[in-house]
Amino acid sequence: MCKTINMLNKLKPKRSKDTAAETNEATTETKEVAPSTAQPETETKLPSYITDSAVQTYDIPYKNWKSTKALVNDVSTGTTLYELDVPTIFRSKVLMRTANDDAEIGHCQSSLFKSTLKAELRGQALELQLKKRFSSDYTYASPAFGGATMTWTFHSGWSDIYYVLLDEQSLPVARWTARGPSIFTNLGKVEFLGTKAESQEAREEIFLTGLTLIYIIVTSRSTSV
Repeated sequence: MCKTINMLNKLKPKRSKDTAAETNEATTETKEVAPSTAQPETETKLPSYITDSAVQTYDIPYKNWKSTKALVNDVSTGTTLYELDVPTIFRSKVLMRTANDDAEIGHCQSSLFKSTLKAELRGQALELQLKKRFSSDYTYASPAFGGATMTWTFHSGWSDIYYVLLDEQSLPVARWTARGPSIFTNLGKVEFLGTKAESQEAREEIFLTGLTLIYIIVTSRSTSV
């Protein structure tokens, strides 16, 4: 039996060193030219509408690093549309004024401990209601959108904070982005998405309700400093 196995082994074709080397080279070449299909991993998975293109953008810097006043600038035209009196931790209201005549058109109040937040815009009361306990999402009935229920949803990235406004079909209408480390020098930017926020009435309402929520973050970080 052993003799038979030995004879069969002798009959097997031997693989030459040159053939083996060529095979190894071909394998190496294949590995080098083969495109990688692996996708880079992200630290935080965010909804696609976080990166949707904006049709108009407002930037909200403070006048200077120690000021309690902030400007609302239209990025596309470079003009200042509104001015804000941003309260310190000892006050309760943010005031919104038009930049051209300094007329107060609205204010908002935020609280770390209330599920209902109040704002007023051009004499119209607005109430933001916490969607559910232990959530950072808020809903409100929108006068600018015919009484539709709008929802501000909270998201966070590595260092950025996002509030995205969704309509009743869960389609994005606006996005407020604030950078956590610099929120005391710039309240962020508001980006209007799509065609729903084309009117001044809609944009002012979106801005003021979003500001109400962003101010919660400002006050919470102020009290923790």
